[in-house]
Amino acid sequence: MRKYSSTVTFTNLAKDLKGILMDCNYEHLEDVLIDCTIDSVVDINCKKKNLDRGEKPTVAKTIELGQQHHESKNQLKLLREEARVDQIQGRAQTKA
Repeated sequence: MRKYSSTVTFTNLAKDLKGILMDCNYEHLEDVLIDCTIDSVVDINCKKKNLDRGEKPTVAKTIELGQQHHESKNQLKLLREEARVDQIQGRAQTKA
């Protein structure tokens, strides 16, 4: 099964899965698509967000939460990189 990664957006993942699942003639395509989308996500915290909301997940909401989680991780990564650069630059300035 195709897994979500940093190079595959949630929207593309859902489109790909929907295309694959339509060939299978499932009676409840939306439910199967939601399950497959959540199952394809590697990040356990994102899965928990989708499953622990207390309401029935929708395809749109599942994709939205996944995209938000991905963006949050990217922003955190950038902040950590900036902090590291600041730390390195601070050391260079101290030695000068």
